[in-house]
Amino acid sequence: MVFSGYQKARVSFWVGLDGRGSDTIEQIGTAGHSKGSETAYDAWYEMYPRRQHFFYGMKVHPGDRFTATVTSDGQGSFTMKLVDHSTGATRVTVQRLAGAKLASAEVTAEAPSPDYPQWALAYFHSVRFTSCAANGHPFTAFRWARIDMLTPDGSYPLLTSPPRDGGTSFSVTRQ
Repeated sequence: MVFSGYQKARVSFWVGLDGRGSDTIEQIGTAGHSKGSETAYDAWYEMYPRRQHFFYGMKVHPGDRFTATVTSDGQGSFTMKLVDHSTGATRVTVQRLAGAKLASAEVTAEAPSPDYPQWALAYFHSVRFTSCAANGHPFTAFRWARIDMLTPDGSYPLLTSPPRDGGTSFSVTRQ
């Protein structure tokens, strides 16, 4: 990721349940951010509407390869696992969230939240998501949607490729 030219820049890569069609999100992933000359990379999970939690001590580096999973027992308990195949580090957390609707499954490359307009979208070339599945089936087995980020000026800084590999992989490219 390149952060030059920005006082504050950020990008997140995550997988999760809910979010679309729900007021909860159960998610786990990584992020890169910069404030001035400081650059940091984090591993985290979130049980929205509760705040994000960081996996302190899990070092994240540009180019690392990750596997991330979120599973539900259908009774409000979620197991979230993040494995860094580049370093061998693994983090697992089990969390409860009452009222989760299990309305969607998501795999996302994301800009900063509209709640933080002072953060710019960090530059990165491309990220490839592979082996994407929900309940053991590729996303294309369900009613899926490709959603590209649209900025207020009408541009698309993140573009999502069509599904590949039988509907289990895609790429997101920073324009």
